[in-house]
Amino acid sequence: MAASLLCGLAPNASVLVGGRIVQACGGALMIPQVLSIIQLSYEGRVRDRAIALYSMVLALGVALGQVAGGMIVGADLFDISRRPAFLINIPVGVVLLALAPRLLPGDRGGRHQCRAHRRAAAGKRAVRVRGQIRQCFR
Repeated sequence: MAASLLCGLAPNASVLVGGRIVQACGGALMIPQVLSIIQLSYEGRVRDRAIALYSMVLALGVALGQVAGGMIVGADLFDISRRPAFLINIPVGVVLLALAPRLLPGDRGGRHQCRAHRRAAAGKRAVRVRGQIRQCFR
């Protein structure tokens, strides 16, 4: 949402391009998170259907986003050119943030969480041991 706000309020093209880069990075960071939620929340054929639905919605969003963005910019709402095409993301984002705790699955823990904790603990131990070895050779 912050990147959309930056794009919507950008005073010049350089700031707009910078904001778009931040938006792209944010989107790229979210894709693995969504796929992880699907992977951990569903199994078997239900998981296959969830990934197919996600892929369909993503593709429709790309296509319809271009059309909707063009219509919003073409309508020149409030005489502020391209700004509403970016600022519309702010109220949509606020609504989705409010709904997320009710719509997204909670952390179930279980085998995935335990495995992740074991990996993290092993990594911490490896760093500690490496530091102790280095001190021995000083």
